[in-house]
Amino acid sequence: MHLKSWLEETQISLQSVSQNPRLDALILLVHEFGKDKSWILAHPEHELEPGIIASLQIQINKAMQGKPIPYLIGHWDFYALDFLITPDVLIPRPETEMMVDLALNWMREEEGSKKILDMGTGSGCIAVALALHSPHSSIVGIDSSEKALGVARKNAEKFHVESRIQFLKSNLFSMVHGSFDVICANLPYIPTSEMNSLPVAKFEPNVALDGGEDGLAIISTFLKEAGSFIKQPGLILSEYGIGQDDKIQKMSEIHFPNAIRKTFKDLQGISRLLAIQV
Repeated sequence: MHLKSWLEETQISLQSVSQNPRLDALILLVHEFGKDKSWILAHPEHELEPGIIASLQIQINKAMQGKPIPYLIGHWDFYALDFLITPDVLIPRPETEMMVDLALNWMREEEGSKKILDMGTGSGCIAVALALHSPHSSIVGIDSSEKALGVARKNAEKFHVESRIQFLKSNLFSMVHGSFDVICANLPYIPTSEMNSLPVAKFEPNVALDGGEDGLAIISTFLKEAGSFIKQPGLILSEYGIGQDDKIQKMSEIHFPNAIRKTFKDLQGISRLLAIQV
Protein backbone atom coordinates (compact mmCIF):
# COMPACT_ATOMS: atom_id res chain seq x y z
CA MET A 1 0.00 0.00 0.00
CA HIS A 2 1.25 3.48 -0.87
CA LEU A 3 1.75 6.13 1.84
CA LYS A 4 -0.93 8.31 0.28
CA SER A 5 -3.50 5.50 0.21
CA TRP A 6 -2.73 4.50 3.78
CA LEU A 7 -3.14 8.06 5.03
CA GLU A 8 -6.44 8.48 3.21
CA GLU A 9 -7.88 5.22 4.55
CA THR A 10 -6.65 5.82 8.09
CA GLN A 11 -8.01 9.35 8.10
CA ILE A 12 -11.47 7.95 7.37
CA SER A 13 -11.08 5.29 10.08
CA LEU A 14 -10.12 7.83 12.74
CA GLN A 15 -12.88 10.34 12.01
CA SER A 16 -15.13 8.99 14.74
CA VAL A 17 -12.50 9.27 17.49
CA SER A 18 -10.30 12.19 16.45
CA GLN A 19 -10.77 15.95 16.09
CA ASN A 20 -7.97 15.97 13.51
CA PRO A 21 -7.86 12.49 11.95
CA ARG A 22 -5.41 13.35 9.17
CA LEU A 23 -2.88 14.81 11.58
CA ASP A 24 -3.26 11.87 13.98
CA ALA A 25 -2.79 9.41 11.11
CA LEU A 26 0.35 11.27 10.05
CA ILE A 27 1.70 11.29 13.63
CA LEU A 28 1.22 7.51 13.91
CA LEU A 29 2.89 7.00 10.56
CA VAL A 30 5.88 9.14 11.53
CA HIS A 31 6.28 7.14 14.75
CA GLU A 32 6.09 3.69 13.18
CA PHE A 33 7.74 4.43 9.83
CA GLY A 34 10.70 6.42 11.17
CA LYS A 35 10.56 9.22 8.60
CA ASP A 36 9.55 12.80 9.35
CA LYS A 37 6.37 14.48 8.10
CA SER A 38 8.12 16.34 5.31
CA TRP A 39 9.60 13.16 3.86
CA ILE A 40 6.28 11.32 4.04
CA LEU A 41 4.34 14.11 2.35
CA ALA A 42 7.01 14.40 -0.34
CA HIS A 43 6.88 10.66 -1.17
CA PRO A 44 3.16 9.79 -1.40
CA GLU A 45 3.80 6.84 -3.76
CA HIS A 46 6.31 5.11 -1.46
CA GLU A 47 5.27 1.52 -0.79
CA LEU A 48 4.76 0.55 2.84
CA GLU A 49 6.11 -2.84 3.89
CA PRO A 50 3.60 -5.39 5.24
CA GLY A 51 5.31 -5.45 8.65
CA ILE A 52 4.93 -1.71 9.10
CA ILE A 53 1.30 -1.86 7.98
CA ALA A 54 0.65 -4.58 10.58
CA SER A 55 2.31 -2.51 13.34
CA LEU A 56 0.32 0.53 12.31
CA GLN A 57 -2.93 -1.42 12.41
CA ILE A 58 -2.29 -2.42 16.02
CA GLN A 59 -1.89 1.26 16.91
CA ILE A 60 -4.98 2.24 14.93
CA ASN A 61 -7.05 -0.39 16.74
CA LYS A 62 -5.96 1.10 20.08
CA ALA A 63 -6.77 4.61 18.85
CA MET A 64 -10.20 3.42 17.72
CA GLN A 65 -10.81 2.25 21.31
CA GLY A 66 -10.13 5.81 22.47
CA LYS A 67 -6.52 5.55 23.65
CA PRO A 68 -4.91 8.97 23.14
CA ILE A 69 -2.24 9.28 20.46
CA PRO A 70 0.41 10.64 22.88
CA TYR A 71 0.17 7.46 24.96
CA LEU A 72 0.49 5.34 21.82
CA ILE A 73 3.67 7.06 20.64
CA GLY A 74 5.12 7.88 24.09
CA HIS A 75 5.82 11.56 23.54
CA TRP A 76 4.06 14.86 22.82
CA ASP A 77 4.81 18.47 21.98
CA PHE A 78 4.55 21.30 24.50
CA TYR A 79 6.05 24.76 24.05
CA ALA A 80 7.85 23.52 20.92
CA LEU A 81 9.56 20.80 22.98
CA ASP A 82 9.07 17.05 22.59
CA PHE A 83 8.27 15.56 26.02
CA LEU A 84 8.23 11.92 27.08
CA ILE A 85 4.68 10.94 28.03
CA THR A 86 3.24 7.86 29.78
CA PRO A 87 -0.26 7.06 31.11
CA ASP A 88 1.05 8.09 34.54
CA VAL A 89 0.88 11.78 33.55
CA LEU A 90 -1.59 14.12 31.90
CA ILE A 91 -1.09 14.86 28.23
CA PRO A 92 0.20 18.46 27.91
CA ARG A 93 -2.41 20.81 26.43
CA PRO A 94 -1.75 23.84 24.24
CA GLU A 95 -3.78 26.10 26.55
CA THR A 96 -1.28 25.44 29.36
CA GLU A 97 1.48 27.07 27.28
CA MET A 98 -0.12 30.40 28.22
CA MET A 99 1.03 29.81 31.81
CA VAL A 100 4.64 29.53 30.67
CA ASP A 101 4.31 32.71 28.59
CA LEU A 102 2.89 34.72 31.48
CA ALA A 103 5.52 33.46 33.93
CA LEU A 104 8.38 34.28 31.55
CA ASN A 105 6.98 37.73 30.73
CA TRP A 106 6.67 38.58 34.42
CA MET A 107 10.19 37.37 35.20
CA ARG A 108 11.67 39.46 32.36
CA GLU A 109 10.29 42.57 34.03
CA GLU A 110 11.74 41.63 37.42
CA GLU A 111 15.52 41.72 37.82
CA GLY A 112 17.64 38.88 39.19
CA SER A 113 17.40 35.11 39.33
CA LYS A 114 14.06 33.66 40.30
CA LYS A 115 12.88 30.72 42.36
CA ILE A 116 9.88 28.94 40.82
CA LEU A 117 7.44 26.36 42.19
CA ASP A 118 5.59 24.13 39.72
CA MET A 119 2.66 22.64 41.61
CA GLY A 120 1.22 19.47 40.02
CA THR A 121 4.22 19.10 37.74
CA GLY A 122 3.10 15.85 36.05
CA SER A 123 5.38 15.27 33.07
CA GLY A 124 7.46 18.26 34.14
CA CYS A 125 6.60 20.13 30.94
CA ILE A 126 6.03 23.51 32.65
CA ALA A 127 9.12 23.18 34.86
CA VAL A 128 11.37 22.14 31.98
CA ALA A 129 10.06 24.83 29.62
CA LEU A 130 10.65 27.49 32.27
CA ALA A 131 14.11 26.15 33.03
CA LEU A 132 15.11 26.28 29.37
CA HIS A 133 13.78 29.80 28.80
CA SER A 134 14.84 31.25 32.16
CA PRO A 135 18.38 29.91 32.60
CA HIS A 136 19.09 31.83 35.83
CA SER A 137 16.08 30.39 37.67
CA SER A 138 15.86 27.44 40.03
CA ILE A 139 12.70 25.34 40.09
CA VAL A 140 10.93 22.95 42.44
CA GLY A 141 8.44 20.58 40.82
CA ILE A 142 5.76 19.12 43.10
CA ASP A 143 3.51 16.12 42.50
CA SER A 144 1.69 13.62 44.71
CA SER A 145 2.48 10.77 42.29
CA GLU A 146 5.91 9.15 42.43
CA LYS A 147 5.35 7.66 38.96
CA ALA A 148 4.64 11.10 37.54
CA LEU A 149 7.78 12.44 39.18
CA GLY A 150 9.74 9.66 37.50
CA VAL A 151 8.52 10.86 34.10
CA ALA A 152 9.32 14.48 35.02
CA ARG A 153 12.87 13.57 36.02
CA LYS A 154 13.42 11.81 32.69
CA ASN A 155 12.23 14.90 30.83
CA ALA A 156 14.52 17.15 32.86
CA GLU A 157 17.43 14.85 31.97
CA LYS A 158 16.39 14.78 28.30
CA PHE A 159 16.69 18.56 28.10
CA HIS A 160 19.75 18.75 30.40
CA VAL A 161 18.13 20.91 33.08
CA GLU A 162 18.05 18.30 35.86
CA SER A 163 20.62 20.22 37.92
CA ARG A 164 18.25 23.19 38.20
CA ILE A 165 14.99 21.37 38.96
CA GLN A 166 14.29 19.61 42.23
CA PHE A 167 11.35 17.21 42.01
CA LEU A 168 9.56 16.54 45.27
CA LYS A 169 6.66 14.28 46.27
CA SER A 170 4.13 16.31 48.24
CA ASN A 171 0.39 16.80 48.68
CA LEU A 172 0.19 20.47 47.78
CA PHE A 173 2.48 22.41 50.16
CA SER A 174 2.80 19.73 52.87
CA MET A 175 6.49 19.01 52.13
CA VAL A 176 7.40 22.42 50.69
CA HIS A 177 9.79 24.80 52.44
CA GLY A 178 10.86 28.33 51.64
CA SER A 179 9.29 30.99 49.45
CA PHE A 180 9.10 31.53 45.70
CA ASP A 181 8.97 34.35 43.20
CA VAL A 182 6.60 32.46 40.90
CA ILE A 183 4.17 29.65 41.71
CA CYS A 184 2.54 27.82 38.79
CA ALA A 185 -0.29 25.38 39.41
CA ASN A 186 -1.94 22.99 36.99
CA LEU A 187 -4.14 21.10 39.44
CA PRO A 188 -7.24 18.87 39.00
CA TYR A 189 -10.37 20.87 38.19
CA ILE A 190 -12.92 18.42 36.75
CA PRO A 191 -16.04 17.98 38.94
CA THR A 192 -16.32 14.40 40.21
CA SER A 193 -19.82 14.06 38.71
CA GLU A 194 -18.37 14.61 35.21
CA MET A 195 -15.57 12.07 35.47
CA ASN A 196 -17.54 9.04 34.26
CA SER A 197 -18.71 10.83 31.11
CA LEU A 198 -15.32 12.36 30.33
CA PRO A 199 -13.49 10.43 27.56
CA VAL A 200 -10.01 11.39 28.79
CA ALA A 201 -10.78 10.00 32.26
CA LYS A 202 -10.74 6.48 30.80
CA PHE A 203 -7.03 6.75 30.03
CA GLU A 204 -5.47 9.75 31.80
CA PRO A 205 -4.73 9.54 35.57
CA ASN A 206 -7.86 10.35 37.57
CA VAL A 207 -5.80 11.80 40.41
CA ALA A 208 -4.72 14.55 38.01
CA LEU A 209 -8.27 15.27 36.81
CA ASP A 210 -10.76 14.88 39.68
CA GLY A 211 -11.18 18.21 41.45
CA GLY A 212 -13.92 17.18 43.86
CA GLU A 213 -17.61 18.07 43.99
CA ASP A 214 -17.40 21.41 42.17
CA GLY A 215 -14.00 20.82 40.57
CA LEU A 216 -12.33 23.47 42.74
CA ALA A 217 -11.70 21.64 46.01
CA ILE A 218 -7.96 21.23 45.46
CA ILE A 219 -7.49 24.64 43.85
CA SER A 220 -9.33 26.24 46.78
CA THR A 221 -6.88 24.68 49.25
CA PHE A 222 -3.98 25.68 47.02
CA LEU A 223 -5.05 29.35 46.98
CA LYS A 224 -5.60 29.30 50.73
CA GLU A 225 -2.05 28.04 51.37
CA ALA A 226 -0.13 29.75 48.54
CA GLY A 227 0.07 33.10 50.31
CA SER A 228 2.50 31.65 52.85
CA PHE A 229 4.94 30.60 50.12
CA ILE A 230 4.93 33.53 47.68
CA LYS A 231 7.44 36.38 47.86
CA GLN A 232 6.56 40.01 47.36
CA PRO A 233 6.64 40.95 44.59
CA GLY A 234 5.53 37.59 43.31
CA LEU A 235 3.25 35.90 40.81
CA ILE A 236 0.79 33.02 41.26
CA LEU A 237 -0.69 31.31 38.20
CA SER A 238 -3.44 28.71 38.33
CA GLU A 239 -5.24 26.98 35.48
CA TYR A 240 -8.94 26.15 35.92
CA GLY A 241 -11.88 24.70 34.00
CA ILE A 242 -14.80 25.83 31.90
CA GLY A 243 -17.47 27.70 33.86
CA GLN A 244 -15.33 28.18 36.97
CA ASP A 245 -14.34 31.78 36.32
CA ASP A 246 -16.68 33.48 38.82
CA LYS A 247 -15.92 31.06 41.66
CA ILE A 248 -12.16 31.23 41.26
CA GLN A 249 -12.19 35.02 41.12
CA LYS A 250 -14.14 35.11 44.40
CA MET A 251 -11.64 32.69 45.96
CA SER A 252 -8.70 34.82 44.88
CA GLU A 253 -10.35 37.94 46.28
CA ILE A 254 -10.81 36.26 49.66
CA HIS A 255 -7.23 35.01 49.94
CA PHE A 256 -5.46 37.89 48.14
CA PRO A 257 -7.65 40.98 48.66
CA ASN A 258 -4.81 43.45 48.08
CA ALA A 259 -3.27 41.75 45.06
CA ILE A 260 -3.68 42.49 41.36
CA ARG A 261 -5.90 39.69 40.07
CA LYS A 262 -6.63 38.93 36.44
CA THR A 263 -8.03 36.04 34.40
CA PHE A 264 -6.98 35.12 30.87
CA LYS A 265 -8.77 33.34 28.03
CA ASP A 266 -7.27 30.59 25.91
CA LEU A 267 -7.17 30.55 22.10
CA GLN A 268 -10.75 29.27 22.02
CA GLY A 269 -11.97 32.24 24.05
CA ILE A 270 -12.50 30.16 27.21
CA SER A 271 -11.54 31.72 30.54
CA ARG A 272 -8.72 29.43 31.64
CA LEU A 273 -6.02 31.01 33.78
CA LEU A 274 -5.90 33.05 36.98
CA ALA A 275 -2.95 35.38 37.60
CA ILE A 276 -2.32 36.95 41.00
CA GLN A 277 0.41 39.56 41.44
CA VAL A 278 1.28 40.22 45.07
